Amino acid sequence: MRYLIGAGSHAASDDGIGLRVAEKAAVDGLEAAHGFRAVALRGGWIDLLACFEEGTERILVVDSARMGLAPGSVKFFSPEEARSVKVLGGAETHGGDLFASLELAKATGAAIPPLEFMGIEPYSVEPGMSLSPELEARLGEYLSLAVARLGSRPGGCGACPSRA
Repeated sequence: MRYLIGAGSHAASDDGIGLRVAEKAAVDGLEAAHGFRAVALRGGWIDLLACFEEGTERILVVDSARMGLAPGSVKFFSPEEARSVKVLGGAETHGGDLFASLELAKATGAAIPPLEFMGIEPYSVEPGMSLSPELEARLGEYLSLAVARLGSRPGGCGACPSRA
């Protein structure tokens, strides 16, 4: 199984871009057509570990990411190529730190499947329930990039957290 994981918060403008990509994949029926499962990761990063199951071929996480690029830019990267600058404590859109969750998975002996990120540079992460017009206009493009990156192979299962 391959997973397209959308992460973020609908309440912080472009921070919701990953969620919108996963939701659009599900609404547009791309999961069955391309053999992946779209998941909107609305809880903490620890929920991602539910996808670390036998038979998981790969995971693509789509999320907003401050990378110092032009707003709307896309970059693919591995967990090893990223670093967290998050200061933990208080309210957080992802409920913790991805890297701490991956360390927990390693400590428990979980097999970590191939994991890649598709970072999208936000225009705004200010409070707001809508994407910026610039990212909204490119939503289809971002989805196409994610689907192409996952590749197309039939398959399916149902053990990951709530669907998009």
